[in-house]
Amino acid sequence: MGLHTGVARSTMLSTWRSRGEFAQYVRANHVNGYGLFYGTAFVSNLEMKHAEAITFEPELSMAPKGFIAATVTWPGEPCMELDVVSVHLDFSSEAIRRRQAAELVDILRARNRPRVVMGDFNTRWDVENSALHLITQELGLSPYKPEQTGLETFARFGHRLDWVLISPGFTFHSYKVIEDKVSDHRAVVAELALNREVLAAMASDSCTAKLDG
Repeated sequence: MGLHTGVARSTMLSTWRSRGEFAQYVRANHVNGYGLFYGTAFVSNLEMKHAEAITFEPELSMAPKGFIAATVTWPGEPCMELDVVSVHLDFSSEAIRRRQAAELVDILRARNRPRVVMGDFNTRWDVENSALHLITQELGLSPYKPEQTGLETFARFGHRLDWVLISPGFTFHSYKVIEDKVSDHRAVVAELALNREVLAAMASDSCTAKLDG
């Protein structure tokens, strides 16, 4: 589960872990000062390895954002390692978001694994030359039915700003937006399945399943 964290949600993470609801979590604080405290995080019942926390270049935005990436193994498929990424892009400027997206692309490409990128992109699909399009094109990722209505996550303006993007080795089994209010954004729940044909093409003698960036 990918999250954006603040004080309340950081407490939630600790509570979930203490109750044994999730075996592991990783968290990155992108801002801690000037009365602000927030970041990105993951909670998971799968072992998370090679965690990497990145805060985007601070000079890009007065309210720094960033992402966290970790590697998990698909259940029952020991050859199938993938990166899961929780990202939060700038809210104020598409130009800033594109520069942040370029930084994200460079780092994820170097990790060289299939990936699922999720989070608050603060941009819509119908915005030309957006950070969202840059990420999908550069990393070969796909969203779920990007032009479908009824999947808006920012209720105040009726915009779909939160996305789950997947590599070709995966397909969407289900996808829904939760109506319960957990923040100013609605939560997205996506269930993924493996594309067996793509997985077979990716497998190698050394038992790795990685994609070229």
